[in-house]
Amino acid sequence: MEHTIPVLAGGKAEPTKDPFLLFSTPPASLSKSVVTLYPPWLHVLKDDLVSLRCEGSGTPEDKSTLWLHNDTTIPVLIQDYNITANNISYSGKYQCQRGQSALSEPVRLEVFPDPSSSTSSSSKIWYYIPFYLVMGILFTVDTGLYFTLKREINSRKIRRRPLTRWR
Repeated sequence: MEHTIPVLAGGKAEPTKDPFLLFSTPPASLSKSVVTLYPPWLHVLKDDLVSLRCEGSGTPEDKSTLWLHNDTTIPVLIQDYNITANNISYSGKYQCQRGQSALSEPVRLEVFPDPSSSTSSSSKIWYYIPFYLVMGILFTVDTGLYFTLKREINSRKIRRRPLTRWR
C-alpha cells in the first residue's frame, strides 16, 4: 500500500510502503513534531502515569499521529499517548509524527523501580518465619507446663489425707 503526500512549498515527499509512516523522507519545508511529557519528568517511578503529547503542524482534517518507542511503531494513532509505566520496558526513546510535520526529536524516558518496594514478596516471608518458630516453641512449652502442673495437682489430691480425723 503506497501513501502519497501533497507537496508543500516546493518540497518533495517520497511515498512509503509502511502504512503507519506518513512519509519516509520529510520535505525540507515541514516543521518537526514535538513530544511533550506530562508530568515533565524524564525519570519516573514504576507504576507512575505518564502522558505523552505530540504537537505538530498540519491541516485540521489531517490529525493523524504516529508514535514510535525505541524505533518500533506503537499502534496508537491519537495525539495523547497515556502509559502506566508498570515495568522498566517502558524506558527508552519516544518519537512522534503529527499530521504533515516531520518526525520529532527523540525524548528519553527512564522508568525506575519504586525504592519503597525494593524487597520482593518472596523475600518478605523471611520476616515471618522467626516469628512463627518462636510462637510454636512458646505454644509447646506452655502446653507442656499446663499438662505437667495438672498432673502434679491431680496426683497430690489423690495422696492428700485430711489432717483431722473424726472419731
